[in-house]
Amino acid sequence: MKQLTTAFSFIFIFGIQTLFAQQNNDILVGSKFNMYSSILDENRTCLISLPNS
Repeated sequence: MKQLTTAFSFIFIFGIQTLFAQQNNDILVGSKFNMYSSILDENRTCLISLPNS
């Protein structure tokens, strides 16, 4: 039972950390747009960044 509690604690702590880490939506260089995929039947986000030259 102690191992189960320890495992749950680790999953909870790392899950919360990942949740807060993914809230930054800023793109400094490049473009972001959505594209519908008929094969996947869902919208996909595309991030494009090109070099200065």
